[in-house]
Amino acid sequence: MGKFSRKAFRKKYQIEVTETLQRIVEVVAQTAEEAKAQVTEKYREGEIVLYSSDFIDVSIEKWR
Repeated sequence: MGKFSRKAFRKKYQIEVTETLQRIVEVVAQTAEEAKAQVTEKYREGEIVLYSSDFIDVSIEKWR
C-alpha cells in the first residue's frame, strides 16, 4: 500500500434511518371520512402522541 494509509481512502456516507410508529385509534363517527378527520385533528392538537411502545418497524438505507 506504500506510504498511503487505509484512512486516506475512507469516504463519508449518509445513511437514512426511518422508524415507523403506529397505533390504532378508535373514534365514534357517522362516516369513515369523519372518523379520519377527528383523528387527524386530535393528532395535530397533540391529543394523540406516539411513543416508543408504538414502534413497529425500522429501515436503514443508503441515502441517495
